[in-house]
Amino acid sequence: MSEATPEAIQRGRFHYRVPKTGIQLWLTELPTCSADTASAPPVIDTQGLMRDWLGSILGQTLTPQDLERTPQGKPYLRHHPLQFNISHTRDCLILAWHDNPKPLGVDIERRDRNAAFAALARRYFHPGELRDWQQSPLHMQDETWLAIWTRKEAVLKARGAGLRADLKSIDTTQNPVLLQEPRQLFRRHTLLTDQHIISVAWPD
Repeated sequence: MSEATPEAIQRGRFHYRVPKTGIQLWLTELPTCSADTASAPPVIDTQGLMRDWLGSILGQTLTPQDLERTPQGKPYLRHHPLQFNISHTRDCLILAWHDNPKPLGVDIERRDRNAAFAALARRYFHPGELRDWQQSPLHMQDETWLAIWTRKEAVLKARGAGLRADLKSIDTTQNPVLLQEPRQLFRRHTLLTDQHIISVAWPD
């Protein structure tokens, strides 16, 4: 896993280029409800922010009609081949994009996420992933679990399949990751920030 350098993070935003690729990751913090208030969390127009980002990349203004989704929910531009993908937590939105015809998938999780890690690992992890998670140092087990999970989501989003595939058949300890039926190989890269774990994937 790579660490985001402090120089890449400014005022709650960062831009990161995946080494030896043209893939860029753009992340921004989203406003959240203050813990000491009873107000509801603000409604974030993530679609509008995504259009603004994509418009800045393309040098044009995009409308809601320019953005479509596949039946599996993956966003794409109607009239431009730019490849991109997004993911968000309650406090951050991330965009992965490159000027390349190969599709992308990206996923982000907070490093302080609480979940039933053991039960989910037994249900969804490949035996190789389960072994890596169980054998990781105790203080790194949550981080290892989240890295595995974000890689699975990123690979499946790059294929455009969502999470409907058999997750236990996918071994993300390998790089490239092999998917069957149809047989495809996907490269993956995982990045750590102070608060998040991010994985991006693309066809090999």
